[in-house]
Amino acid sequence: MKKPGIRPRGYTTITASVAVDDVTATLEFLSAAFGAEVQMQDDSEAPSFASVKIGNAMLFVTRGWTAHGHMPQSYTASSAVSLHLYVDDVAAMTEQAVAAGATLLSEPTETYWGETTAALADPFGQIWTVAERVEALTGDAIAERRAVALNVEEVVDAQPQA
Repeated sequence: MKKPGIRPRGYTTITASVAVDDVTATLEFLSAAFGAEVQMQDDSEAPSFASVKIGNAMLFVTRGWTAHGHMPQSYTASSAVSLHLYVDDVAAMTEQAVAAGATLLSEPTETYWGETTAALADPFGQIWTVAERVEALTGDAIAERRAVALNVEEVVDAQPQA
């Protein structure tokens, strides 16, 4: 199988990700305020993740990923914004970042959306997700894999209770 390009079509090398309490309300605001266009979301009724296009940039909007320390500020998260960096070799970049002073938050792990990712905190408190694309998947394929990898209970339980 041929490895896909370093990043998905339409994405830049670094893609910001904001963790919010209410993905739907945030998407409505981003659309109204900045003309954001939803490119993909995981559940039309109560999304926990979406990617939107604002101008020529992509932005991830998420309820957060506890394993990465990326949670909404209302949960006193490490950071409500993380940077998603697409690279050719996630293991090598993770090793390089740790050698430069980053703290490893999660080891490189294969994801249901076709990437291998690792999470790091830089010395200044920013959260970085380093990602290597290993498969080019359609939205339907991602949704199918998500249904197998996660269940609604797990997604809800991943959020700290207020």
